[in-house]
Amino acid sequence: MEEIKKVSEITPNAIAEYLGLPDCSVTDQNELKTYLNVAVQFISDYTDIPVHKPEGSTVKDLDDYPTFVLAALVLVQDMYDTRTLYVDKTNINKVVSSILSAYRRNYVS
Repeated sequence: MEEIKKVSEITPNAIAEYLGLPDCSVTDQNELKTYLNVAVQFISDYTDIPVHKPEGSTVKDLDDYPTFVLAALVLVQDMYDTRTLYVDKTNINKVVSSILSAYRRNYVS
């Protein structure tokens, strides 16, 4: 898998490669895109870091933190494995929890 440094660089094909899927149909790609969108929004909501910078702003967004790439991939893998469109906050992957907690700005559950 080629190196991905930003959350916005994650593609369905990169996810399929990460998951070890040999053939990725259009349906699979659409499913992976949906999981990715849910994962990215979850990361943003959990950390209170915006997905994208507001125009003209110097606020950091998710792309400014390369470690969120791994968090997003792991979240997508969990959703793909269980075929669910949500992240179970009570049973979050320990790797993801560690990464997100390190950058968390929002401490309201």
